[in-house]
Amino acid sequence: MATQYILDLSKNVKRGIQTKIEKGLWPNFAPIGYLNDGKGGIVVDRVRARYIKKIFKLYSSGNYTMKELADLMYKE
Repeated sequence: MATQYILDLSKNVKRGIQTKIEKGLWPNFAPIGYLNDGKGGIVVDRVRARYIKKIFKLYSSGNYTMKELADLMYKE
């Protein structure tokens, strides 16, 4: 019975996620740099967005390691 419960739960969760996607809603928590808007969508996190952009720009230059970026962002 427990195994069947887990299988049914998995199917229901997948169905719920698919339904959200079909409605054009965000199916889960917003990724870093974004916030859930409470209506199923996501919006840009104005506070963190500039840091996220800076991290990607610096990392793409090839001059920084992940540790260096983390230290740099911690200082800011």
